[in-house]
Amino acid sequence: MHMGFYQAILVNIDIVQQRAGTWLNSNLPENTYIAGLHTVSPVNMYPPFHMAGHRFLAQKESVPDWLVKLNKEKPQYYISVFADQAGQYPEFLKLYKKEVSFENKTSLDKLFTNHLLPKLTRPITVYTLRNLS
Repeated sequence: MHMGFYQAILVNIDIVQQRAGTWLNSNLPENTYIAGLHTVSPVNMYPPFHMAGHRFLAQKESVPDWLVKLNKEKPQYYISVFADQAGQYPEFLKLYKKEVSFENKTSLDKLFTNHLLPKLTRPITVYTLRNLS
């Protein structure tokens, strides 16, 4: 059973996730505080990146309470995956600015995407905390 679970994770890693994971590995400093809508794990469609040495904050509250918590905790990065709509809230955009976004834009991207699960192909956006001083 466990083997099937891990095989499903590997099958679902598409070109967008690979590019995002490479960017995160190259650009996130050690001990970075990262937030996201879900618990950060490959199961929740996060890109594969070195997670050890980082701290994570996952949403467990309603959106208004989550925005208050983000404002209080101020993680340096926010990773948006799948159906995360944080970037649509003005309160969120006061705290964070879009750093980089990864999407299937070219025919080559689509060629290397798992066509058996097209609904799981998703954009990934990385936001950085604005300088609030």
